[in-house]
Amino acid sequence: SRPLSAWARDRYTPFCRDGAPAILLPGPRTVPTSWHGDLVVAETLGSRHPQHRLVRSGLSIEGGDLLIGQKLALVGEGTIQANVVRLGTDAEAVRKELTHILGRRVIVVDAGESDAPHDHIDMTVHLVDDRTALVGDPRASLAVWDDQGVHKALSDYGAPTRAEQQSVVAAYDGLARSLRRHGLRVLRVPAVHGRGSDVVLSWTNAVVDAVDGQPTVYLPNYGLPSLDVAAARVWRSLGIQVVPIPVGAAALEGGALRCLTNVIRRRHVDPTRCDVIGTPIAKRGSSHLEGD
Repeated sequence: SRPLSAWARDRYTPFCRDGAPAILLPGPRTVPTSWHGDLVVAETLGSRHPQHRLVRSGLSIEGGDLLIGQKLALVGEGTIQANVVRLGTDAEAVRKELTHILGRRVIVVDAGESDAPHDHIDMTVHLVDDRTALVGDPRASLAVWDDQGVHKALSDYGAPTRAEQQSVVAAYDGLARSLRRHGLRVLRVPAVHGRGSDVVLSWTNAVVDAVDGQPTVYLPNYGLPSLDVAAARVWRSLGIQVVPIPVGAAALEGGALRCLTNVIRRRHVDPTRCDVIGTPIAKRGSSHLEGD
């Protein structure tokens, strides 16, 4: 037997390539031994869905640091630099290789002069579509920091401090500027940090689907009344229906809903239909999540 992690997203990344469904699998040599069980599961799932093309890469890529849209993809600066060191190449060569693998424009998202707020971009950014992204904003938590309901609920998450939020404001602003430089519209949602980047209450780490043709987000809910509501309001402003999902203690392990969930199969949808596989919002048809 081999150990498994809880992170369903990292070793199995569905996307569309050349109009057909595909699954991105990392090369075995790029995955730590402690996660080889995850890789076995990813290979097994891939073999059970022959309509999906398996794309294997020699790059070190984790699904949590990759957001794939219709015509573009976002990747974190950390993934680029890790491969630069590992392969002895340069950042542009890694970006071009990702462009070749994914078959779409690749944008490298960085935090400017600051370190990235988290190792995985999906904890801090959500690609809504090829024009719009959501980015976390610790200022939203600072604005309600003295609210008794928020203060009490935060005790369940290791009692993060005001200073921790202030320390990552510049990094989140850097992410937002990076995306705007590449022409994306950026909306901000709350973010809360604790124990450095070990605990992040993220409202971007969400799962988006279409239910009876209605774009729907399964949105992490942390029992923080004002912040949960504020995040849901931003998602709804985009015409997306919100289904809150309590994540609770999962946040203490360094992840959230997208990290823990991956779409294997959709009911009532032809599995060869690429418009509902590996895209931020499935705009047509009815696609209810069936498994993870």
